[in-house]
Amino acid sequence: MPKAELTPITPEEIEEGRKLVRSWRETAGKVKSEVKDHIGHLYIIHILGLDEETARIFVDAAGKDRLDSEEGRKYNEVYHQIGVVQSGIPARPDALHEFWEAVYALEPRLAPSDEHVRLLTQYGSVREVCDLIWILDRQDGEGETPSFVLDDLNTNAHAYK
Repeated sequence: MPKAELTPITPEEIEEGRKLVRSWRETAGKVKSEVKDHIGHLYIIHILGLDEETARIFVDAAGKDRLDSEEGRKYNEVYHQIGVVQSGIPARPDALHEFWEAVYALEPRLAPSDEHVRLLTQYGSVREVCDLIWILDRQDGEGETPSFVLDDLNTNAHAYK
């Protein structure tokens, strides 16, 4: 999907964006935990701007005891690194576009059209990303395992505020 040019937003587009965000509450319970974990991975790379290795270590450590080992110390360092970045997420418009495009490719129900991706990229902010992460974390489908990645990202964000 090509990067859209910034155009004036209409009241109808504002309402469409609001409807989309509200729809996440219904959709979140239908999204598998593996997809939620992957969205957390995308968040670390695209929104926080950290590298693939850092994201992989965080995802691998999510939901596990990280205290008493060399591996645990590495996990704790990565959690700290992510928390420091989360405490002051930089505004990077290109990162928003890359994130929403990747989310759309992974789970189209969360951004069901190119137009939604355009709205989220041009007129959204990190707030909508954080809303999505929080909503997905709080809504698990019946019989679905929670996403430890999103849970740890939310916990980390609060710990570093």
